Amino acid sequence: MTKKDKKSFQQSLAQWKLFLYNPTTGACLGRTAKSWGLISLFCLVFYGFLAALFTFTMWVMLQTLNDEVPKYRDQISSPGFTVFPKPVTALEYSFSVSEREFYKGYIEDLKKVLYFRSTEECQKLPGRSPL
Repeated sequence: MTKKDKKSFQQSLAQWKLFLYNPTTGACLGRTAKSWGLISLFCLVFYGFLAALFTFTMWVMLQTLNDEVPKYRDQISSPGFTVFPKPVTALEYSFSVSEREFYKGYIEDLKKVLYFRSTEECQKLPGRSPL
């Protein structure tokens, strides 16, 4: 059949009915019952394997968690400076260089944080270098 040959609506409808169910071969949507059964069996085995793999992966990951110790903490566990929750304005640094009173509070805060590193006891600790 070429492009120029047009099928009538009745012929197209008859072909669709034959595609949906072919009584001579017993095929539904172009496949026999055996073919549909094999496809269904494959899908069942395939998705069953994927579900088992996901379940096993989750089980392994949950074995790494300890009920006594939290996995994530608010403070950094490494030595050195740590991050503490601060008010919203703590990250706003705006000052005028010409007027000392604008940045005087920032300097005092920095001195408080760095005080421990400058003390005599801290300088005697191994691995600490003076400022």
